[in-house]
Amino acid sequence: PGVAETMERREQAEFTRPYLESPVALITRSDGPFLTSLHDLEGRSVAIPRDYVQELHIRRHYGRVEILRTRTMSEALLAVSRGDAVATADNLASASYHIRELGLSNLKIAGVTDLDFKLRMAVRKDRPDLVARLNEAINTLPDAKRQEILARWIEVDYRDAINWRTVQSAILYGALIIGALVALFTWWNRRLARVLREQRAAEAALRDRERQLAEANRKLMKINSDLDMVVKMAAHDLNNPLTTILLTCESAMRDDPALLESLEPITRSCHHMRSLIHNLLRLDGPPGQAPLLNIKPTDISTRIGEVLDRYRMTADRKNLTLQTEHQGCSPCWVQADVAALDQIIDNLVSNAVKYSPRGGAILVRLERLDDRVVLEVQDNGPGIPAADRPRLFKRFPGIATEPSGGEASFGIGLSIARQLIDRMDGEIFYREGANGEGACFVITLKPVCPNPKTNVHDDQSSRRAG
Repeated sequence: PGVAETMERREQAEFTRPYLESPVALITRSDGPFLTSLHDLEGRSVAIPRDYVQELHIRRHYGRVEILRTRTMSEALLAVSRGDAVATADNLASASYHIRELGLSNLKIAGVTDLDFKLRMAVRKDRPDLVARLNEAINTLPDAKRQEILARWIEVDYRDAINWRTVQSAILYGALIIGALVALFTWWNRRLARVLREQRAAEAALRDRERQLAEANRKLMKINSDLDMVVKMAAHDLNNPLTTILLTCESAMRDDPALLESLEPITRSCHHMRSLIHNLLRLDGPPGQAPLLNIKPTDISTRIGEVLDRYRMTADRKNLTLQTEHQGCSPCWVQADVAALDQIIDNLVSNAVKYSPRGGAILVRLERLDDRVVLEVQDNGPGIPAADRPRLFKRFPGIATEPSGGEASFGIGLSIARQLIDRMDGEIFYREGANGEGACFVITLKPVCPNPKTNVHDDQSSRRAG
């Protein structure tokens, strides 16, 4: 009915859950010192009943403590009272009961160990069903009933006892309170130390994570710098073959005017490619740094027409229809860099041609509002998946949508367009096409309304001055 569980005893019996718990205290003579742990008894004699949990615990963890084995707890207390042993260890409930029963007035609770005595019931190995039933009964035992059981052992008031027992009882209760306070203080210090260790470990992990993030950021910046260098080098190296093609075409047209009609589209494309390369090389500077772009009144409708002319042959191969809608004044003037605006429109129309299915239609719609000019390029292709849209205007975004005709897509066109439009104080964004079909890219720019005649006069004056 009352036994502590150990590894050795588990081989012989099944155990219920504990129904009473009591700390194991150190009992010494009244003239002995107070003790904080079993370490204070190393090299000294401690009386312990043989095969008690206390003996197993001391042998396992405190090998330098000398054990005086007794038959019972009463014999252990008597050995301490006589001076045959310095101390004994027993749970408070059992110790207080036996001290009163034996009438030992020269003993005291000198300290509390780190061992808790959990009182259980042991059952034969062949009756595991009894363990379950006993546990059910223990679970129904209220706290008040547990205290009542414990009080029968500790809070015993012998009213017919002699006076020294009353004094002994007061001392015992005081020692119990002190022991409980010491145990609470020790527990709190250990808990606080554990929290501090965990906090230091968390801070160290955070510092390590910050170092890892800083290193990862440094590597990303280096990769980005290397990519910029590769792009700039590639753009720079393309100038030489383009110049060779352009000079060859111009020389051929001078020698044979009949080639003018067939070579003129090639020379226009070469000039356009040189303009794109020039814009790409100019993107090295920070936004807003002058004179990075030559912002001036520019007719956006003219730029749209020239871009569409460049892609009519490609559109015809895929049986695509190129449509335009102009709402507002025509020409339509905006504040922009001519080459940069041409590159942005070229990128949007090029993407529309790449991703439109054969036999599809591309609509380029221009609208003049009071405070801005809006250009929309819409196709009826597959559109952009919602998961890919947050990365749409980043470099190498990894969009899942593939061109419909197997055309190449490098993943930097929209990133360059975003940089150029930002430096012209405009906007570029994506929305779904009409009725949720296809893709629609929108750019907005600041409008201007210069006098075309004044512009012509200024241009002529400039040429004469030159």
